[in-house]
Amino acid sequence: MPHVKSRVHELVKMTRWSNPFNAPTSLIAIIFLIQKASLLLLAGLSPGAGYDTSTQLLLDDGKGGHPNWLVTKLSRWDAIYFGTVASRGYLWEQEWAFGWGFTGLISLIANGELSATQSSFTAALTKEAFRSLYPFTNSKLTAPHTELVAAIAVAHLAHLASAIVLYHLTIVVFGGFSGKKLALISAILHVFSPAGLFLSAPYAESLFSFLAFSGCLLYAKSIRLEAARALEKDFAIIASGLLFGLATLMRSNGVLNGLIFLHAVSSELPGLLTLELDISKFRRVMALVLAGLTNALGMLIPQWIAYNIYCKDMGRPWCAKRLPSIYEWVQDHYWNVGLFRYWTLSNAPLFLLSAPMLLILTSSGLHAIRGKLNVGSGRTTDIAEPKSSAFLNANTPTEQDGQTKFVQSLASTQLFLAALAITTYHVQIITRISSGYVVWRMEISSDSPMDDCVSDDAWDFIGGYLGNLRAVPSPAPNLSRFNVPWTLATLDLQTAKSLIFESKSSLSVAAKITQQAFFRKWSGYPPELGSSHESSRMFRVLTC
Repeated sequence: MPHVKSRVHELVKMTRWSNPFNAPTSLIAIIFLIQKASLLLLAGLSPGAGYDTSTQLLLDDGKGGHPNWLVTKLSRWDAIYFGTVASRGYLWEQEWAFGWGFTGLISLIANGELSATQSSFTAALTKEAFRSLYPFTNSKLTAPHTELVAAIAVAHLAHLASAIVLYHLTIVVFGGFSGKKLALISAILHVFSPAGLFLSAPYAESLFSFLAFSGCLLYAKSIRLEAARALEKDFAIIASGLLFGLATLMRSNGVLNGLIFLHAVSSELPGLLTLELDISKFRRVMALVLAGLTNALGMLIPQWIAYNIYCKDMGRPWCAKRLPSIYEWVQDHYWNVGLFRYWTLSNAPLFLLSAPMLLILTSSGLHAIRGKLNVGSGRTTDIAEPKSSAFLNANTPTEQDGQTKFVQSLASTQLFLAALAITTYHVQIITRISSGYVVWRMEISSDSPMDDCVSDDAWDFIGGYLGNLRAVPSPAPNLSRFNVPWTLATLDLQTAKSLIFESKSSLSVAAKITQQAFFRKWSGYPPELGSSHESSRMFRVLTC
């Protein structure tokens, strides 16, 4: 039907502002709200209290009241520890396995009592604010109800914020308009994270992701700063170390981000040893060292606090070690975490459960370390913004080399995490802690060879459909069956086969399905609409 195509092109020319690349943050937020609503509905409608009744026992106020159903559904396993510690502080030694920074922040938000300088008036206002935001509770919030509600709110806000930060990070790393396309896919992949409901529950993963991605963004932006702005560049590096340190306060595996600074310092080591560094480069090395130490403080501060509590009066066994660490002791003594300890026959199903994520982390990390990611070479286009836009310019060769080395250092942290998960951790947690690492999403997003086969006109055509087809008059009666929103569930068998067999590797399947579902969801355009040639063209544009 030629008039359909001409109508669409006419709409594209009239309303370019409705192109999704012009309002990516809004689009990410809408997809986020839909995904969260679906997950929370699924959690709320799940039958029964489950085999673990700890949550019910914890939230029972002893007055015959019943805890809120949604808080009960979301507060399981580690969330019980987070809520309890936030409500009354660390009481038992084994509780120090759970992020000191996260429990402290939740206590501050829920009770306003973390700091001794916090006034009782401010604390009362804080609690009253949360009570007004929580209409499903009984007559009043009680501990740890308040803390769990605060943690759930933080998890949701941080998840959305981290998706937006990841979008901007991917643009800076890849550059060009191709970076914007990959950034949008990466952000949507983060919304639909393998961590699932853990990013809605009272867990630290969402906040960890936000802080870690923010640290990565600052570091990536420091690479783009010119030599004339060397001082600003050094401050950006130190600030990124501070954000990584805050992330480490939330989750101890954040200390692995120190490899980023170690990698950067090692590249400057030859010049440092031969005294060939100028003042600006020497200052750069000092900034990197300071940033690395700041990141390490996120691990050291809780250890120091615990040492002062347990080692001055109680004399616990771990205090006598050369490097006393309550975290190492707790993981070993209470949680049985150690090299190959999880390698038992009974845990084989958990290794199978974790295998897909471990495979993705490992293969994408190795791919990035070999320099196979097309980092920093994005081409420009005038589809959504003028070519002079900073984010649409391809990186210079120097910037491209810097971004490549940065991504390689990120890949090393990811590989280190995967190795620890396989050999030492309780392996199943990899599905949620992987949410705080970016390389595997960039790999999945960039693995599809979109830029080699999709022309600017094709993307212009797609942009028009995404934003404008909803403005097309209602279709004829014989096409009314197509006038419904499309979802991933409507992928027909032939489309699924094409997506799989046309993929260059198994990793690109996820990216292609995301693209296809994303297009269908927002355009309402069925391939069956119009001629078979038109249908085939649109499918090739999407899946290449």
